[in-house]
Amino acid sequence: MHAALSILMISLLAFGVGFATQRGSVCGLLAARQIVETGRATRLLAFVTASLWALVIVVPLSWVTRGSFVLSPSYDAAAVAVIGGALYGLGT
Repeated sequence: MHAALSILMISLLAFGVGFATQRGSVCGLLAARQIVETGRATRLLAFVTASLWALVIVVPLSWVTRGSFVLSPSYDAAAVAVIGGALYGLGT
């Protein structure tokens, strides 16, 4: 049950991040392009800020919910990566 819930949560988050990346234009490629073309790094700063916020939320969440949310799951990560990548692409 926990694995199914984890996969569902990962799938929803992957889709949401893909959708937000497309709409928010915080992709690393766009950030690099902005640096080259304009010399500004606002998108890179937004990208790093979003990554740090994810870290601030995910790590304490793994501490609080020891049994149900782990940073390194024991099930096959390749299938989750493929599903997550597909949903990320669908979201973008």
